[in-house]
Amino acid sequence: MAQKLIVILGATGGQGGSVINAFLGQEGWKIRAVTRDPNSARAKKLQQQGIEVVKADISDKNSLIAAFQNATAIFAVTDFWVPYLTYLSAAEAQDLEYTQGRNIADAASTISTLEHLIWSTLPSADAISGGTLLVPHFDGKVLVDKYIQASPLKDKTTFYWVGFYTGNLHWGPLQPAKFVQDGKTTYTHILPVSPDTLIPGLVDHSADVGRVASAIISQPQKTLGKYVWATNTDNHTIGEIFAEVAKSAGMKDAKYLQVTDQSFENLYGKVGVELGVMFKLWEKYGGSSGGQEVILPGELGIKLKSLKEYLKEQDFSVYL
Repeated sequence: MAQKLIVILGATGGQGGSVINAFLGQEGWKIRAVTRDPNSARAKKLQQQGIEVVKADISDKNSLIAAFQNATAIFAVTDFWVPYLTYLSAAEAQDLEYTQGRNIADAASTISTLEHLIWSTLPSADAISGGTLLVPHFDGKVLVDKYIQASPLKDKTTFYWVGFYTGNLHWGPLQPAKFVQDGKTTYTHILPVSPDTLIPGLVDHSADVGRVASAIISQPQKTLGKYVWATNTDNHTIGEIFAEVAKSAGMKDAKYLQVTDQSFENLYGKVGVELGVMFKLWEKYGGSSGGQEVILPGELGIKLKSLKEYLKEQDFSVYL
């Protein structure tokens, strides 16, 4: 039987790497990993695993068309954060992400062998908030959703929401600040929202994104044309999450400090602005999907890792 081909964008990143791990060694599938730099250390490691690695850039539609040739399935993801943090405003990064998403959709639509496109997107902050809050790294992707939905590609696409990464708990603004005074060490988690803010589910993206993506592709009768949300239904408030981190790390004196939007921006700059508006959305609207019907992992036979399971695997000793 001829092998099917899955083409994976962002192959050297977190989501793409997770999808590669899910399909690696899976009977009946061949993997083609797409990267801008086939000579990078991560790309070379993929080659050493026997994976085909090709060069393409999501800003170059023709390179995508070449990379997608003979694909049965495509996993597509874009990146708001690197352009935003290095050289663009939020509006410019959103526009770039929309352009790149359109390039992916246009290129995919030329592939006659394509059966399934997974487009990694996010909920609509505009729909959730009734237009009162915009989150650029959400809403640029939503514009791509609408572009795909207005095309014949809609019936070949699953719109894939990936929940808030548990891995982000190791990242800058979500790490606890350490203070030592008079020989006493304290730890403070700092955010511009109430500790009662509900975080709409978590996902260990390195482990679970690929597992859910594999289930999406193996159950097209359930997932084509639909939204799938890779999120743990065991929701927590941000205060509860930080308390669990503190407990897991052995932080004897840890607290949560709510600061103003301006103070958070002063602390973390552009990251603080974008994260701040995202957390504000969750503070006001919790786990709302904005009226969008979604399929959860359990409906596809997948159980995601819980927060406590994730934390058991982590080493937070660097914070102590």
